[in-house]
Amino acid sequence: MAQPYSGKAQKILTIFLCFWVAFFEGFDLQAPGIAAKEIATSFGLDQIQMGYVFSLGVFGMLFGAFFGGRIADYLGQKKS
Repeated sequence: MAQPYSGKAQKILTIFLCFWVAFFEGFDLQAPGIAAKEIATSFGLDQIQMGYVFSLGVFGMLFGAFFGGRIADYLGQKKS
């Protein structure tokens, strides 16, 4: 049977994983801004419509955070 991580190793692993998740989330948030001109051209959208597109993306993250947080709280850590 595999030994669980020690307390310190588990904290380091958690911080390491959180850093990389935040790092790649930054790319996820910046990519639409870089691709905006091509997206607008491809779909024939003006600046106001592109504003709606990006605003709805951020608004969608609100629901993801709310429901994702609720699900995480419900599932939570299992007591051993």
